[in-house]
Amino acid sequence: MKKKIFILFFVVLWLVTQSYAQSNFRVKDGTDEIEEKLNEVKAEGLPGFAFAVIKGDQVIFEKYAGLADMTDKKPIDQNSQFYIASIAKTFTAAAVLLLAEQKEIQLEDHISQYLDNLPNCTKDVCVFHLLTHTSGIPDYYEHLGEDLKDFYNEDLLRFVRQIDSLDFEPGVDYSYSNTAYVLLAEIIEKASGLPYSEFLEKNIFRPLGMENTQVMDHPDISIKNRIKGYDLDNETQSVSLNDYTDIYTVGGGGIYSSLNDMITWYLSLRNHRLLSEKSTELMFYFPVTDSGKISYMTMGWFNETFGKKTPELEGLRAYGAIGMLKGFRAILKFFPDHDLAYITLSNRGELPIWAWDIGKAFFERE
Repeated sequence: MKKKIFILFFVVLWLVTQSYAQSNFRVKDGTDEIEEKLNEVKAEGLPGFAFAVIKGDQVIFEKYAGLADMTDKKPIDQNSQFYIASIAKTFTAAAVLLLAEQKEIQLEDHISQYLDNLPNCTKDVCVFHLLTHTSGIPDYYEHLGEDLKDFYNEDLLRFVRQIDSLDFEPGVDYSYSNTAYVLLAEIIEKASGLPYSEFLEKNIFRPLGMENTQVMDHPDISIKNRIKGYDLDNETQSVSLNDYTDIYTVGGGGIYSSLNDMITWYLSLRNHRLLSEKSTELMFYFPVTDSGKISYMTMGWFNETFGKKTPELEGLRAYGAIGMLKGFRAILKFFPDHDLAYITLSNRGELPIWAWDIGKAFFERE
């Protein structure tokens, strides 16, 4: 399987390169346009956002607006810790690849080598399948809903051990699975001998200097600059609390981070500070399923390339990670052909600016 993974990786990389060869864009200065649009967002006395644009190694635009907490009226700043939801998957994927570099995990390993008492239907599921959402293991949110109470990784394992069938045979199709990434967190613990939170702290957060990024896997964990999530009604300007509580699963979510730290995270991947160039390329590999489909989901990331609904930007290649749960919204998107990225963190139940507005501000066809 390992040989197949890497052969398909280079085939898809070539196909992707060829498919975008005709889509030529150049970067323009869009900072004034973006600032104007963000200034239109009503954030005074309301939940708000943190936003940055990075070109190369430099932050070329940065803005903070609104309140971190509607009760104490503390403003959002560069250290405010937002719940980043599914962007946590990028850390989980990186941790697995880091362990693979250290020869502690092999991507073709069957997950039963790390996890006990799994149902027979998962016998052909490999670590690679979990990483690329091709395992067929059902998503627990779809089965159990999002309003879970006191739900931990142990509860997720009980859910998995009770399933009697997969959504599809491993490798045949792809479907987004939070369950898969919680299982990866468990595999990280088994392979490393450390709790997931400790492994990330020791091997990712601390070495990269990410002082405002923390895993929340228990209600007693203190997030030092934690902000609250809300829902905002734009017509009435009414605000209701919609905070992230009671779910303590990690691997697919469970991480709080600041804009400053998310900038550091992006640059660490860009500059190969954590993973080798080979592992980083593999992280962004679009898997080809056994049925011939090319997935738009990579290892913790998505193919966010603009399409026909945005004709002025069609073919503009982009990779993105998205987090959306409760009152939080988070996006990290980058444009590899132009060395440009942007990050949005919001605690108002919506994004302050849409991706196509950012694309139109910074890109034009040659």
